[in-house]
Amino acid sequence: MPATETLFVGAGRDLLTYALTPGQVRRVDQDVAEMGFFGWAQHGDRVLGLAELELSGWSVDGQRRWAAWAEPPWAYRVDGDRVRLDVMGQVSEFGLREGPVSRTRRAR
Repeated sequence: MPATETLFVGAGRDLLTYALTPGQVRRVDQDVAEMGFFGWAQHGDRVLGLAELELSGWSVDGQRRWAAWAEPPWAYRVDGDRVRLDVMGQVSEFGLREGPVSRTRRAR
């Protein structure tokens, strides 16, 4: 994210975020995607991490905020500040900033 000088890296199963300041690189957060990572998608002031078994929400400064379990096939859509997650035909909806509030939230 150029505006926040944050680097988001997803490689294999590793998810890493770094703060890039002049003369210094600092790791902000890290996580592991159980079965592999697909990519990142920015939606306003949130960045979504798309993985084989999880949709996760991150702040633009690199802090992981929430996660939702998502067994394939799954799809999501963001409408304004709401996320609509379809996991094998079971649809849930939650806030983009706060994430899911059910058992799909993974403890850190």
